[in-house]
Amino acid sequence: IDLIYILFSSRLGKESLIASILVNLMLISTFGAKLIPIFGFVTNVGNGFYAFAFFATNILLAFYGKKIAYKSIWITFAGLIVFVLMGQFVIRIAGDSSSSTISDAMTTVFANVPRIAFASITAYLVAQHVNYWIFSSLFLTKKKPLWLSSIISTFAAQAVDSVLFFTIAFVGTISPSLLLEALLTGFVIKTCVGLLCTPFLYAIKIIQE
Repeated sequence: IDLIYILFSSRLGKESLIASILVNLMLISTFGAKLIPIFGFVTNVGNGFYAFAFFATNILLAFYGKKIAYKSIWITFAGLIVFVLMGQFVIRIAGDSSSSTISDAMTTVFANVPRIAFASITAYLVAQHVNYWIFSSLFLTKKKPLWLSSIISTFAAQAVDSVLFFTIAFVGTISPSLLLEALLTGFVIKTCVGLLCTPFLYAIKIIQE
């Protein structure tokens, strides 16, 4: 579903792609604290969202240039900050007794958002700059093949992202062994999703024509 959304966004233009990055970041910040079992290992639910956010950025880099792609990093960063701040204001406003059940549920869900959001923001900014620098250097400057540039930048960026996000988000809340398992599983999932998205960079050319 996320891939289809991003492909559709690429057809609508750069503004829609930037919006798709922000949507994925909001999903990570909201649901990233949930750990899930997958193939017998534990990781967090937001790995795919991260991978698709980077995929959308690579589309911007490949088809709209470095300036737009770099601007998208800071536009989505600002949007995520506002989302988190407004969310914290909302859960701190005293609710009417008629909505106590949903108010308590919101507090339970969003109380952990600041830490997850901080982890997301930090990992996103650092990893996106790594992704931006490697992809633009290989594809735009050195004229390397699109698929090779995407694979190398994806691998490096997801490694940085995984280490930063899982360390900031979960250290002290889960055991070191479970943290390492979640980190490594998350890295593998995000890298695989990123690699599977690579052929679709070529499909974008057809979509945009």
